[in-house]
Formats: sequence, C-alpha cells, structure tokens
Amino acid sequence: NISGDELYQKGDVSGAIEELKTALKLDPGNVNVLNSLGVCYGVKGALEEALEAFRDATRFDSQEVMSLYNAGYVHSMLNQTEDALKCYQKAEATGEDVFEVIFQLGKLHLDLGDLDAAKTYLEKAVCLQPDAWIPYLHLGECCEALHMTDEAVTHYETTIKKNPTEACAMSALGVLYNEKAENPEISTLFCEKAVEISPENGLFQFRLGKVYFGQDQSEKALSAFNKAMDLGYPAESELATVREHLLENGAGS
Repeated sequence: NISGDELYQKGDVSGAIEELKTALKLDPGNVNVLNSLGVCYGVKGALEEALEAFRDATRFDSQEVMSLYNAGYVHSMLNQTEDALKCYQKAEATGEDVFEVIFQLGKLHLDLGDLDAAKTYLEKAVCLQPDAWIPYLHLGECCEALHMTDEAVTHYETTIKKNPTEACAMSALGVLYNEKAENPEISTLFCEKAVEISPENGLFQFRLGKVYFGQDQSEKALSAFNKAMDLGYPAESELATVREHLLENGAGS
C-alpha cells in the first residue's frame, strides 16, 4: 500500500492501481488498500470499478466511514441519489462526525428539496469546519429557498469573505441586495463581477439582467438577457418585458 500511495502521489495512477492489486492478493481484506484502490479508479474515471472497491471495503468493515462516504460520493457522481443518501446515512450512523459526510448530507437534502434537513446538516458542517467557505454557500442557498433572506445574505457575505472570488455567492447576493433595495451600486458590482469570473454561466447573466432592469438600465438588461439566452438559460419572458419597456420609451430594438 505504501508503494501504491507513493506512485499515486507522483501522478502514476495506473502504476498505483497495479501495486494495490498486488497488495490485495497478499491481503484481500485490507480495507485501507481497497479504499486507496477505489480512489485511484475514481481519479481515472472508472466509477463502477471504484464503487466495487469501496463496496468490498465496507463488506470487510461496515463501520469504515471513509469507504462509506466514498461509495456515496461515487453514487452521487453516477446520479444515483437514493443510493448515495443511504451510504452517507450509514457513514453518519457510525457516530463519527466527519465534515465531508455531514456536508454531503446537507447538500443532497438541499438538492432533494428537503430544506429543513438540509439546513440542519449544513449548520452542523459549518460547526465542524468553520474555516471552510462552501457550507456557507449552500447554507445561503438553503435559507434563500426558505425565504429567510437576512440569513441568506449573512451566509453569502461570509462565503465571499472566506473566498473573495466565489461567483455563485456574489451573483446571489447581488440579487438579494437589489430585492431589498439596499446597496444598489454594490448589487450591480457583485453581479457584474460574477459574470466576469464565470462569463459562460447563463444564470449569472440572467441575474445581472434582472438587477440592471430593476435599476432602470434597460439597454444593459436587454444585453444580459440575450447573453443568458445564448447560454441556454430561459429568459424569454424577461426579454419581452424589457423590449416592451424600451419600445414604450422610444428606445432599443
């Protein structure tokens, strides 16, 4: 396993896989080797093989939290949501408060629309790793979905403090500032910065269009909504509204 890990660290993932397979011939039930093998397969994109290795690890040790977590993560990558949830729940049931497990449970519940459960897990994730920015981002999304605007703003602001280039939080925060009629200049700045960081994100272009239109910058709104449409984000209704507004005021096309 040591030589396999060394090869992995050097970037020789294929070589690491062969070394780990050899190690398993000598010790088929070595959970650490099986887990390392699964990670290597995952890096190579061989997700089914990775899942098999993680499953083997949990068969030998049903309480091995990282193997359970890794299996859940692979299920998530394969869009097997229910299987992912079961693995994460088994990992949680071991009694170990592992940040990755708690965070993924929160994120998964958020994706499933179970907002109260998502909020509970994400708040716990923040407690487990307060320096990490990503649980604050998803906690902001969760609170926004729960119409807890002030809390959402606080969590998005914390995200940006911890990661000043986090475009998702910037874009969402810009819209919330705009809706609250607070800090109009900062609202626009955040949405523009998000688009600058991720110009191919249709949602960010759409949000920028909403902010522009809310601040009577209809020509800029028209441009942003058109870009959102070009990127595959639906903005037909907003485009029609802006065009009608421009025609009524004798401008635009």
